[in-house]
Amino acid sequence: MNPEHPIPRRGGPRKAGTTRTPAADPQRGPRRPKQARSRRTRQNILRAAIACFELHGYDGATTAAIAARAGVGVGTVYSYFENKRAILLEIVEDVLVPFNQAVVERLDPKKAGVDDPRATTRTLIDLIFEAQHLSPGMRRVLWERYFKDPEVREQVESVWARTREAVRAFLDELDRRGLLREIDVASATHVIHNAVQWNAWRAYEDGDPERTRAVAASTLDMISRFVFADDDDSRS
Repeated sequence: MNPEHPIPRRGGPRKAGTTRTPAADPQRGPRRPKQARSRRTRQNILRAAIACFELHGYDGATTAAIAARAGVGVGTVYSYFENKRAILLEIVEDVLVPFNQAVVERLDPKKAGVDDPRATTRTLIDLIFEAQHLSPGMRRVLWERYFKDPEVREQVESVWARTREAVRAFLDELDRRGLLREIDVASATHVIHNAVQWNAWRAYEDGDPERTRAVAASTLDMISRFVFADDDDSRS
C-alpha cells in the first residue's frame, strides 16, 4: 500500500442509521485540535516530520516513518493531516506566519511610529535572520519543495507578500518624512526583502554564529546606505 494515501476504511459498508465523522475538508487545512492532549499529539507529529524530512529528505520520508517516530499509528497521523504534503504545509505555516506577523507589527508606522527608523531597520533584519532557525536540512527541504510544489510555493509567497507589503509601508513612511533616498519604492521593496532573506539564509547555512552576527551587521549597513537619504550626505 502506498504510505502516502490514507488507509481505506475497514469492516465493510456502514450499517444503516450509523453516521461517519466527515473527512477533513482539504480547503480548510489540517484539523486544529482543541484538547491539550490532541494538541500535544499534533505537535509531536510535526516534530517527527521535521526530523524525518531532515534525515531522509521530503521524498524519502514516508507517513509511516513519521508516525513511528512520533509514537503513534499511521491512522492517527491521517486524523490530523490529509497527507505528507499537508504536514509540510503546516510546518511552513508554523515557521513563517509568526515571523511574518512580527515583521508586519514592527514595521507598521501606526504602531512603531517610526520614531527611530534605523532601529526599526535593524529589527527587520534581526527578525528575518532569526526566522532561519530551522536546521540546514529542513531549510533545504523547504527550498526544494518551493521549486517543485506549486502549493508550497504559493503558501510561502503569500507570507512573503505580506512581508513585502509591510516593508513597502515602512519605506512610504520614510519617504513622507523626507528620510528616504530618491529610489523607486516598489523595486526597493523587493531588493530589501530578497537581499536580507538571501543573506540570512546563507549565513545560517554556514553554521557559524559569529559569522551570522557579522553578516547581519553588514546587511544593516548595506540596507541603510541604500535607503536613508542622510547616508548620501555622509558619503559626499
